[in-house]
Amino acid sequence: MSTSKLEFDSARLLPLAVVRRPFTSRAPGRRFKRRLERTVFVRPLAYLNVQVDGRETSYFEWLGAGIYCANRRDAAQNGSPLILHELHYGFSESFFCLRVDAIPGSFSALGDFEFRIILRGSQELRLLIGVEKGRFAGCLLDTEDICILGPHEFVEVAFEKILEVKIGRRLIALAGQTSLMLQVALWQGSLPMDVLPAETALEVKLGTDAFAWPAQ
Repeated sequence: MSTSKLEFDSARLLPLAVVRRPFTSRAPGRRFKRRLERTVFVRPLAYLNVQVDGRETSYFEWLGAGIYCANRRDAAQNGSPLILHELHYGFSESFFCLRVDAIPGSFSALGDFEFRIILRGSQELRLLIGVEKGRFAGCLLDTEDICILGPHEFVEVAFEKILEVKIGRRLIALAGQTSLMLQVALWQGSLPMDVLPAETALEVKLGTDAFAWPAQ
């Protein structure tokens, strides 16, 4: 999956009462092109039971999650923005769980911004999450079949010190898949600021041996 999939139509997230058009993919771009980052990558070691509140409520709720952690030193030397630090991910019986951590102090220095998450199975699911004045401001969920503005029974989002997201199994197309592809970008205004992973999407294995839903 190319980073162009992260380049949705840039539009400020409006209050939930305002209807706005779905975000769509653009032509390929190279805004996130960087040298390959050295990473720490750990696959899930347990199923998760996560409370979505934007904080690490307990040490145990993300214990056993898969981890993608990039060494951003090379990016800093290239003058690239350093914001995103780690992705934690995993599965419960009904939800795919994702946590996004920043380099300490980075989120608070940004003001208003957006997370743009892509999770691709046999179809692509795109989730845009707005943050205004350090608080969760709303979200937009878009797939090939549905576009939902605001809260949804199969999506939970919270942002405070970290971003926590749960996406319901019923929303993720698994037919014919042995893995999902994940990428998280951070935008401010109309500009992309950072992305993890920087080069290619993260492969999330399916199957009970990976503490995930069965491959289909």
